[in-house]
Amino acid sequence: MARSADTALRAITVATLPARPTPRVLGVDDWAKRKGQTYGAILVDLERHRVVDLLPDRSAAAFATWLTAHPGAEIVCRDRGGAYAEGARQGAPDTIQVADRWHLLANLGAALERAVVERPALPATAPAPPAPELVAAPVTAHEQARRARYARREARDRKVQRLRTQGLGYRQIAHQLGLHRATVRKYVAAPTCPLPAPRCGRRRGIDPFLPYLRERWAAGEQRVTVLWQGLARFLRAPAIQPMTSVARRCSSAWTALIATSLAVRALASLGMFWMANRNVPNVPSATIS
Repeated sequence: MARSADTALRAITVATLPARPTPRVLGVDDWAKRKGQTYGAILVDLERHRVVDLLPDRSAAAFATWLTAHPGAEIVCRDRGGAYAEGARQGAPDTIQVADRWHLLANLGAALERAVVERPALPATAPAPPAPELVAAPVTAHEQARRARYARREARDRKVQRLRTQGLGYRQIAHQLGLHRATVRKYVAAPTCPLPAPRCGRRRGIDPFLPYLRERWAAGEQRVTVLWQGLARFLRAPAIQPMTSVARRCSSAWTALIATSLAVRALASLGMFWMANRNVPNVPSATIS
């Protein structure tokens, strides 16, 4: 029998769902009603792989109330947040609390990395003679600044974890600490204090022409004007001309702006190359071919 979508929705809403037993292994985690703003808690039967219930919020009180009304859970699988741990202690103090699979593997990987990095090297077959005592080198200003940055990062991580344990959401924590929500989410998900990502090297405008410039420099040519004339052949542009002349020869304002920008950047990069190599002993200049 054909039914409209509204009729089917009303039928589902008034239908009486069969009672389900409380799962023995209960999983609890966050779920987003509106990502980044409103969150609740989702309860899953980890043995049958089925959703059991949805809680309106992810507070410890809501989780404890549900456990009190549905006794029978033996194991609670949760994340690192303290709200679910406190709710399990209040609503079902006899249950065993375990970490879920993702956080378990993350914690194991972090512990293994620390063990490999901090563990001393294995001794050789023959014991090495004791090393002489070395005087610790004084801590440089750069190292002091690095340690201070890491201390501030650890303090920020502790604040985020403490506020998360109190049941605050990402938006509330970000507003209170002056952080971005993505940063707060990164701190909450990390098993330990996250380290800053390595910075990638920046490509300079002179890099494609360094082999040519080094070859000419090694041959003895150290005059900037001559090096620029040779570099201009690669760029297919006039060698050394006033910027106003270059602009006049361009057919449009946009082309003039682009040509002027390229000339300035190329001259600046060439000047940096000359400054970096000016301490090389002078050798007779090569003739221009």
